Amino acid sequence: MTSLLAQAQAAWSDAVSQLRYTLNRADYEAWVRDARPISFDGETLTVGVANSYARDWLESRLQSTLETYLRALLNRPIKLVFVVSGNRAEKASGTIVPQAAPISRTPHLDLSALSLRLRDALIQPHRVVFIPGYFLRWLPYIGTRAGWLYVALRQAHFLANTTPHGPGHKIPSGQAVEVQRATLAYWSNLTPRTINNILNRGLLKPLVRVERDRHLYANRQAPNRYIFTADLPLTPHDFQKVMQFLEAHGLEQDPLAALAQAVQLPASFFLAEIPSGEAADLPEQVQTVREAVAEHLQRLHLPQEETAKALQMAELLETAILESAGKLFITWYFIQRHLPRLGHTLAWIYIALRHEAERGGQRGAGGFRILRKSAREIAWQARLKKIRYVRDLIPPLPLDAPPDIHTPPAAAFVRREASRSAAFKIAVQTVDPLTPEDEAAYRVATMLMASCIQQKDFSLLVTLQELMKAGKMEEALGLLRRATSTTAPNDILGRAAEALAALSTEAPKISLGEDADFPQGGQNLPAA
Repeated sequence: MTSLLAQAQAAWSDAVSQLRYTLNRADYEAWVRDARPISFDGETLTVGVANSYARDWLESRLQSTLETYLRALLNRPIKLVFVVSGNRAEKASGTIVPQAAPISRTPHLDLSALSLRLRDALIQPHRVVFIPGYFLRWLPYIGTRAGWLYVALRQAHFLANTTPHGPGHKIPSGQAVEVQRATLAYWSNLTPRTINNILNRGLLKPLVRVERDRHLYANRQAPNRYIFTADLPLTPHDFQKVMQFLEAHGLEQDPLAALAQAVQLPASFFLAEIPSGEAADLPEQVQTVREAVAEHLQRLHLPQEETAKALQMAELLETAILESAGKLFITWYFIQRHLPRLGHTLAWIYIALRHEAERGGQRGAGGFRILRKSAREIAWQARLKKIRYVRDLIPPLPLDAPPDIHTPPAAAFVRREASRSAAFKIAVQTVDPLTPEDEAAYRVATMLMASCIQQKDFSLLVTLQELMKAGKMEEALGLLRRATSTTAPNDILGRAAEALAALSTEAPKISLGEDADFPQGGQNLPAA
């Protein structure tokens, strides 16, 4: 039995690792990270979780996926059972017994999950813009402001489709989106004039085709139409490195053998570096590896079966390179709340460092992860003209010091050690921090919850939720102000009331983009 449990624990670790980069960071930390296999009889794997929220979330969201992974890893049918492994539920034998839900007319709140639930209600981590992590390799070519415009275009395209796109879904090839300039300005924190300048300079021409000067009728101009490709293309340097390898290994003589050698190599082999000091010039047009290989095959006149196989291998090679960097998740909260405070360049520096830290950083304190980077590497990726700008943007602070009122806003996201060496340690926050306004709202919400817990009476919370559901905001704010004796302004009280209204004893309803309160097509500005 011990051997079976050890096998199950190893398989569980592998399965969770496969899911790690397809899940939102906050979801993983809240519900998956602390789950542990506690018994296994060869068919049923019992997994202990911290609280009832984690149990319900895993059952509703990941049970079938995890069972599929475990079935393949253990080579046997697997049935998962999630139980709350609290101390009172543990017997001397180590068997975990699910705890019975208390019979009460008031909500039963798991205090260990309360902090996460309140913060999630403010941040809404399920609302994200996702793009391939490979996009970070395009930043040196297009620049940080054009990078945020691309994110805004992806978001406008997402909102224009009734079927949400999440991890594993691709934007249909050639599908266009029409969007007003004001909406792009909202999602990119750029002015309409700057957006015009970026489009006029053609900074996004390798990634997005723009149809301009379109007229609805004689005196009215239609919005620009933006057409995306299904996937990001390879950067010019990466594409050149792939084709040089294929040509050096006999693409003209034996394309199948050359492609077979390329497919067997790790994707990182084909990630080229732009030479130091070289301008990252944009090509007039980009070409896929499949298209380049197809041109070579036309001259060879191979049998149809061999041609089809070669094209399939070329597409597989390019896909492996594009997917080698995983997915890049940027919450709506970050775009709406933090991007205006950080600025476009520092925001991209943070996003790029966070993506790298999540994949291989050393764990630090307070949600930070530690990387060792050189200023030159960061400056190249953010397209900074001078390396010293990196040291100016990233504040030098002790890596484990908690933030206070005197800490620069940027230090809540990224900080560096005070070192003059070429490479230095950087601490990167991997969980979206709250803005100062939302921190104040969080404290107000916590005050009400503390009062309810102390009095063992949740009628105030129930009443507040009913008022918010009925749209009686003024009454809800008055109730919250009286209950907490706070002098906070109404905008902070409103955020606190929204967070408290989102608390529920039901399993969290988490999705990527579903039920978003944003207009279809992006023709009007979303409410801030």
